[in-house]
Amino acid sequence: MKKFISLALAAAMTLSLVPVSAFASTDNRVSNVVTVEKDDILTTTNAPKIVIKNDKGDIKERETVEFELVLDGAEWDSAAVAVTGNLFAEEAKVTKISSTRLLVKATALGDGTENGEVKDKEAELQLIGAKITGDKATVTIDPKQSTVSADTFTFAKAVDGSTITTIDGTTDIRDEGKIKDIIIEETTAGTFEKNGTITLKLNSGFKFKEGVEIEAGVISGTTGLIASKERVDDRTVEIKLADKQSTEASMIRVKGLTIVEDGADFGDVAEITVSGAGTDKTTLEVATLVDYGVGVSVEDKDLPVIYSGSLSDGDDNETLKVTLKENATESWLTNRKTTFTFPEGVKVNGVEFVSKDSENVTKGDVTINSDKDEVSVINASVTRGEKAEYVVKFDLNVAPDFTGDIKCTVGGAALPEDTEVTVAKAVAPVIVEAEKTSVAIDYRNVAVGDITVKEAEAGLWGKDEKIVLEVENMTFESGMKAEIVEGDGEIKKLDVKDGRITITVDSESSKTPMAIKLTDCSLYLGRSLPAGDYALSLVYGANTKEGKIIDVMFENYDKDATGVKFDVDEVEVLGDYVTVATAGRDQGTTFTTNVVVTIDSTTMLVDGKEVTLDVPAYLSAEGWTMLPVRAVTEALATSSNSEPIDWIAGNPGTIMIYYGDKTVSMTLGSTTMYINGTPVPMSTAPVIVNDRAFLPMRDLGRALGLSDSQIAWDATARTATFNPVAE
Repeated sequence: MKKFISLALAAAMTLSLVPVSAFASTDNRVSNVVTVEKDDILTTTNAPKIVIKNDKGDIKERETVEFELVLDGAEWDSAAVAVTGNLFAEEAKVTKISSTRLLVKATALGDGTENGEVKDKEAELQLIGAKITGDKATVTIDPKQSTVSADTFTFAKAVDGSTITTIDGTTDIRDEGKIKDIIIEETTAGTFEKNGTITLKLNSGFKFKEGVEIEAGVISGTTGLIASKERVDDRTVEIKLADKQSTEASMIRVKGLTIVEDGADFGDVAEITVSGAGTDKTTLEVATLVDYGVGVSVEDKDLPVIYSGSLSDGDDNETLKVTLKENATESWLTNRKTTFTFPEGVKVNGVEFVSKDSENVTKGDVTINSDKDEVSVINASVTRGEKAEYVVKFDLNVAPDFTGDIKCTVGGAALPEDTEVTVAKAVAPVIVEAEKTSVAIDYRNVAVGDITVKEAEAGLWGKDEKIVLEVENMTFESGMKAEIVEGDGEIKKLDVKDGRITITVDSESSKTPMAIKLTDCSLYLGRSLPAGDYALSLVYGANTKEGKIIDVMFENYDKDATGVKFDVDEVEVLGDYVTVATAGRDQGTTFTTNVVVTIDSTTMLVDGKEVTLDVPAYLSAEGWTMLPVRAVTEALATSSNSEPIDWIAGNPGTIMIYYGDKTVSMTLGSTTMYINGTPVPMSTAPVIVNDRAFLPMRDLGRALGLSDSQIAWDATARTATFNPVAE
């Protein structure tokens, strides 16, 4: 109870703080909005009225009220507001407070009722004396402490000029055509001059068609303003006004004007200049001369995604709508063939004719060719007199090795030229990313880069679906690991069988696309492999022994349900997953070559033979001799190993060196090198200087098996030597 009393008291205190005006309930409105020129002062003939209606009887009999009329975009030239109606007494007083504020003080009349209400009576306050200064003028009723409601109304708009002349867009014409209506509008009454002539002048290259009836009439305002209208020559139409002045802002409409080409070129624009009889001179673009032809376009939407290799299923494989639109009537030769041609790797499963609101064309004879890559249309009927719009979209199947934009070429005998449009985007449902590796042959368990397999969309991989990977001319070895690094799906198992990797999905990912990372990957490389790049591929189809593979990608290739089939057994995902850098290498060779490198010299000595360098060696800030890669190539090359060094581009890049039974890997910026896969610390890291790669000479020597006694430095001569010759 105490809580209730406290709340009630609080509510009462809150109400006591709200001004009376917050509960005022007169019904206010503005009678109309006028269009005038800037700096016009409203008069008794055009000033709108603010109407205040005491609809609920809140203003009592003989009650005196005071409120303000505040202007924005206007100012009070005088305190001439007229107060009329049956709500207030005639002695209502209007006082100008400032250039934008008027104070109105008035007393309500009595109606003789028992409770003294003045219900349903209203007052009209005509805004005489308001000078319009802005583009839009508003008046705000400030009730002060009265029972008049607060409101803000727009009552005037200003324009620069005395008339407004418009047309509702241009018309495309081929040889001739009727243009849209021209509207000439007074902003204030009396602008049109009595007995004046409004002239419509057409630019050169066009003319008004002779013998066509021209219509001109007043559609708003004072009637009887037009005396006559006529075509006086090829490029001139005159509208003569009567001996009559408009008493209210009036609007004249001119219709029926037909424009004829008279020497214009395609693309030229017909213009009509309207002037005279008090109008503001205005030039309108009314028509464009167009050639026979058909525009081809697609709807303005994001490209729909079609998964490579997926069978059409409902709306999943639909393209954007393609529209053929005539530039001018009878441009599209419907009795000749129109073709829609798709690239290799894309086949048409179906065509949907999309009707337009105007229904001015029919589908015609639609045929899909035997190769399923072209659709032809002939004998579509068109409602003549209207420009045809023919709209279609396609249901497609896409080969598993096709990705990227799907383009459609629209052409054929019915069209003057071929047009190419992009209608969809093909996306691989399985995305494979892998680290490139450069290796030497003759080894089992050769370590290669990690592989990450990703879904293109969450839930794309279902239970028991399989992903199969293999490397060209090589076989994966067991021992690798699989981990789901993204998504909430699960995998059932990872198998390595017949040299292939098979991943079996156990449950799909619901929100985030699944990503599976394969680590500790290794390969067996046969002795007869030539040097070069070897691809990593997704495998499927009749050659897959493991059974079911991801349906969304590979259904097309085990069955031909739609008559669409692609001769594809695998999809290459990385062409240079493995690079075999050397073949038939010497085994157990000891590096015995005498190499002498002088700092800042453009030559070096290899077993006493002078070799030119493209860039000289230099001394690092830490005091290490940095040898250009070119020098390493010259020093290590043998008859059986002519390319002992390999550069693997990347960020950072990697330098691979092969000599005898050693494979040495050095990475830019890293102070760890790998000798046959074993990490070994370095004194300094390889770097790029002036677009050339440099190696630390001492670390290279150690990698080749040289001891400190076989690596010499002469500070005086600034010379570093491998295998120095004893004096």
